[in-house]
Amino acid sequence: MVILPDQRLLSVAWAHELVAGKDRPNQFVVGSADASTWNAPQSTGILGQTMSCVVLDDGKILSVYRRMDEPGLWAMVSTLYGETWANEESQPLWRGLEGTSQDPDRIREHFATLKFGAPSVVRLPGGKILVAFWCVINGVSQISTVTLD
Repeated sequence: MVILPDQRLLSVAWAHELVAGKDRPNQFVVGSADASTWNAPQSTGILGQTMSCVVLDDGKILSVYRRMDEPGLWAMVSTLYGETWANEESQPLWRGLEGTSQDPDRIREHFATLKFGAPSVVRLPGGKILVAFWCVINGVSQISTVTLD
């Protein structure tokens, strides 16, 4: 949950449909500053897991998440127009093992060796953004970080 520039609250969540066994686009809700009222959940249009957000200086939202359709940890810059979410720009932050196959026939092999998720995003003094996440690479568990300007 983050505080928007107008003091409203923003919360995001990973959405998974248990019966179908499928992930759905991440959802968001916007609440009043005192958390007494909330809008109904709406789609961010981002198909990812374990999303974490931070508000940028210009009021835009930086979301970091494990993408479901392409390997890696991704960032999306979005704008919230009232209660309407608009995605603007995405980019990979971390792809894991360099040189792993993107061949659909070998995707299971790729994910068997690469496990990661649960990013946390925080603004550092001076304006940089730190992203921390867990990962297991070739059987070694670790906490990794990416710093953004």
